[in-house]
Amino acid sequence: MQIQSALNNVQAFDALLTVAENSTPHISFWGKRYISVEGHEGYLKIESLVEKVEEIIARRTPWNERTRQAGRLVSREIERIDAQYNNLKMNCNWFSWVLLFIRSGFFLGENREVNYFKDEIKHLFDVTTLQFVDDVQYNPERGFKHLLVCERIEHFIPGWRMPDPARVRVFDRRIAEIRPGMAVPIDLIILDTLSAAKRSLLQKVESVFRFFSRA
Repeated sequence: MQIQSALNNVQAFDALLTVAENSTPHISFWGKRYISVEGHEGYLKIESLVEKVEEIIARRTPWNERTRQAGRLVSREIERIDAQYNNLKMNCNWFSWVLLFIRSGFFLGENREVNYFKDEIKHLFDVTTLQFVDDVQYNPERGFKHLLVCERIEHFIPGWRMPDPARVRVFDRRIAEIRPGMAVPIDLIILDTLSAAKRSLLQKVESVFRFFSRA
């Protein structure tokens, strides 16, 4: 069975854990990042497991201890996959590394979804109640919606323990679609994980590319 079809059918963390435990990250010769899953054909984007975690939460899954424990185990597997990917990146050949460097936007926006997951989403499994602050529901027909952790946006302090209940909002963009300079609500500024210095460098690089593209 194609792994993307199998992942599309996953609606609970128990089932997602089975996929995550059998997942292995790869970097192709052409610098493409992907995940293979033992027992399935095809491959997934490296961010696919994070997106599925957010989707399951956005579906307003009952937030009981079984759900949270399975979510914690999935989080551990996502961090394992990320660590293995970083090891692959450090040891791949120079040609693949250069292509990966270009594909990932010079590493400035690399792993944005995974970083946001580790900073914000995984802490939700330590609280007993989730409070959705609006009426937006996950719509299976329209596809994925991003989960916005409002608590950290309103009271962001590094190392701060997540309140109980944690307040979240369903947002209709992927983190990957939020770019520097994009007009977004003020409470989404935290989603831009690039520092001011990195944003400035990225803008300079883009300006150089535009200059030569006109030449």
